[in-house]
Amino acid sequence: MKRLLFAAVAALALGGSVAHASDFSCHMTDQRGNVLDYTFRTASEGVVHEIAFMRNNLTTTYNHVPLWNLASAAGTFTLTSGDNPDWSISYNNPYAALYHRAPATGKVYEAASGQCSDVPIVALAPAYRPPPSSPAYEPQSPAPSSNDVVPFIANRAGDWVNVVIAGHGFTMLVDTGANVSSIPTWLADQLIAEGHARELDGTSVTVADGSSHMERTISVDSLTLGIHTRTNVLMTVSDADPLLGLPVLNAIGRFSIDSQHRLLMFG
Repeated sequence: MKRLLFAAVAALALGGSVAHASDFSCHMTDQRGNVLDYTFRTASEGVVHEIAFMRNNLTTTYNHVPLWNLASAAGTFTLTSGDNPDWSISYNNPYAALYHRAPATGKVYEAASGQCSDVPIVALAPAYRPPPSSPAYEPQSPAPSSNDVVPFIANRAGDWVNVVIAGHGFTMLVDTGANVSSIPTWLADQLIAEGHARELDGTSVTVADGSSHMERTISVDSLTLGIHTRTNVLMTVSDADPLLGLPVLNAIGRFSIDSQHRLLMFG
């Protein structure tokens, strides 16, 4: 997986009392549970330097100093990445959120949330813990066509759903901010060995800080969600939580999420 916040000139105050004449930090958690810590420094009016970034308490090494463009309106401050304008951070005391604009659709998704502070909090990021394994597959009956819904798995944190990948029952975390779906290495290798998937060239994946890296990519014969089956589904291979990304949902058709009743609804 995808972000950034505000420094201001000496006259611009966060928290209502302290101007950002020097460093400040933003501490957020993304949809996958990753902890993101940014440290910024005022460069000039309307511009800040990102002088440090940590993901799950691991420091990123820069080959240049990223710049962010600062704007404000009606008490809300927004930083937009100079390297990748699809990423931005918005702050309105005390809430901060990292946003990503999907290039294909132009839709903007909240990718992480937290807060910013003049007091450095990078050192307070919790120690990295490996992501939990995918919960066991729980069989369910397909939703009838007259009521085209897929329930999220009960008693699970996050929006997990049951799917069938080339005949294998599996669970995936619905992530509308992900521009590609992903499955673990063991399942990818098994599907290829069975002849139900094929290896493709790697795909460039953009993560929360705006940086990109290549990930192993495969094409899977089929993926079934509820009463819907998609074929030749593009997936990356990652040992983080398995993600059901936006392209698969869009390929099925118009959808919405009923958070109150924990349902993924199509039509």
